[in-house]
Amino acid sequence: MRSHMDARRRRGVVLTAAAAAAAAAVVAAAAVAVWAAAAPPPPPGGRQLAAATGAAVAGAGTGPPPPPPPLPARAVYPLPPDRPRWCDALLAAPAAAGDGGCRPTSEVNCGAGAAPRFYGQFGQDAWAYAHHFAALGRPGVFLDVATNDAVDISNTYVFEACLGWTGVCVEPLARYHAGIYARRRRCELVPFCLAEEAKSVSFIEAQGLSGIAATNKNVNGTEPWQAGVATAPRRAHECTTGADVLSRSGLSRVDWMSLDVEGGELDVLRGIDWAAVTIDVITLEAETPDGGALAFLVDRGYKPIYYNPKRPEEVMCIHPNVTLGQPTGAAGRR
Repeated sequence: MRSHMDARRRRGVVLTAAAAAAAAAVVAAAAVAVWAAAAPPPPPGGRQLAAATGAAVAGAGTGPPPPPPPLPARAVYPLPPDRPRWCDALLAAPAAAGDGGCRPTSEVNCGAGAAPRFYGQFGQDAWAYAHHFAALGRPGVFLDVATNDAVDISNTYVFEACLGWTGVCVEPLARYHAGIYARRRRCELVPFCLAEEAKSVSFIEAQGLSGIAATNKNVNGTEPWQAGVATAPRRAHECTTGADVLSRSGLSRVDWMSLDVEGGELDVLRGIDWAAVTIDVITLEAETPDGGALAFLVDRGYKPIYYNPKRPEEVMCIHPNVTLGQPTGAAGRR
């Protein structure tokens, strides 16, 4: 869940409301046209999706997360030379966004005396790094569904900006495309929603609570931060499948999938060709522990780890051939 109960920081190009809407429409139209032509979109001044690598390892644990294994304080491979200056301090002392400090908002840092923190809303990225990916020994590959804002409460931004990871950013809302192009230069933008099959859908546009109308869990929600979702604008959107996205991107292995689409997670997972791809770690918000997306992954052998005691619905799902804290090996594009 990406709550919008507090004022969200807006980054990227600063435009008037009218100019922003016009620019978003142009960017979205270009992105859809490029993706439909099966060619990766060219981020201004950015890179195309880098060659993918992956990891195949063995074993996994269940139940509450174990204490952090003795992982290196920072990656041992060369870090990207264009990384923000706050990255080194963050990787040397990784901590979640809620653990004091702040999420950096500039190239320099958060300000005097404020330690940088990871960006994930509920500590997803900090936990995944400290318990597993700090030992990866190479830039990884991510699949971010759905990306939403390029940076704010992003699970994958630090991995891309600080560690040189590459990946795929799936985001159907045009309002976020310009920011993704500007600030996520190592990710390939897919400007569609994901579903079990390619189809046109009615899509609720409610910022961080957006999602396919038929599956959006916030429509009938009673929490204050869910107010207004049922009456938010609904527009026609095109959905594709995870199988199509991974095939077009040439990915047969993904190190980390961040999945949060406000209720349609099971349909996203059903749209992946599991015989054609291996996904080592999947971050999931599981609202129904005895069914739905979590049960789907458990049936495939994934081991759930409930890493956030304050939010038992937050789950890190570990592939049956992965040992937490021991990612090794490499795999490339198909």
